[in-house]
Amino acid sequence: FTLNTSYSITITMDNGSLIDNNANGYRIIASQGDITTDAGDADSHILDEGATQTGDGQSTNVWNLTWTSPSESDGDVEFNTFVLLGSGGDGPAGDSWIGKTNSSSPMENNTQEEEEPEEIPFVGMFATASVIAFAFVMRRDDL
Repeated sequence: FTLNTSYSITITMDNGSLIDNNANGYRIIASQGDITTDAGDADSHILDEGATQTGDGQSTNVWNLTWTSPSESDGDVEFNTFVLLGSGGDGPAGDSWIGKTNSSSPMENNTQEEEEPEEIPFVGMFATASVIAFAFVMRRDDL
């Protein structure tokens, strides 16, 4: 990443055969820099230094955010990202979380031309999701 630069993040989830589309969710936290929601976005909000869906945001499967990199380099930035595939029932039965921790390093020369972001897919039960410029793959069945 380039220091003091804003990057768009789009989290897209395809929940496949799940009937209830009102139980979706996500969570993303960066160890450095700032994650913000887009102005007027009713689907996402900042909570405990990360972003997550709102109640309204559970009925969508696309969330748009912005990450602004730190102004000074303090090593790699760690991103923790999770997507919730909710069953729509009462409680966690049938719900699945997909997530991963990924890191990105600062560019040594901030005058380098920025490359086009790459979409890298999530993979998990009933779903694929992509986060532009970051890759995350993991599944937890114990929730």
